[in-house]
Amino acid sequence: MTDPRDTPSADDRVLREARDWVVRLSSGRASVAEGAAFRRWCEQSPAHARAFANCRRVWQGMGQAAAIKPAGATVHPLPRRPDMPAPGRATFSRRAFLGGAAAASVAGWLAFSSPLDMWTRIGRRSADLW
Repeated sequence: MTDPRDTPSADDRVLREARDWVVRLSSGRASVAEGAAFRRWCEQSPAHARAFANCRRVWQGMGQAAAIKPAGATVHPLPRRPDMPAPGRATFSRRAFLGGAAAASVAGWLAFSSPLDMWTRIGRRSADLW
């Protein structure tokens, strides 16, 4: 049995949408159409505008808190292991690439052949269709 308290309320939905709008608008990549959609969203009810204002205040407070550097604190970057890719860049090792290629070829072979005649060939399955 489900607990009725587990179902999200309308206030939860509005708050979640407000957080999404704060993130989207502060990314710097929002389009003019998204700005118009945001204005329509805010005009739906005073609760929408209040939720956005609260989320924006929290977002700005988090940015300010992150910018505070305690007196005498020194920031040391974490050392990177030589085998780790640069931040923001995903790379595959040669072993991972070859393993993926081998797995794909085995999967292809199993899909189009019938080892030990365990399943019918594709041609026999579609014989009645032609």
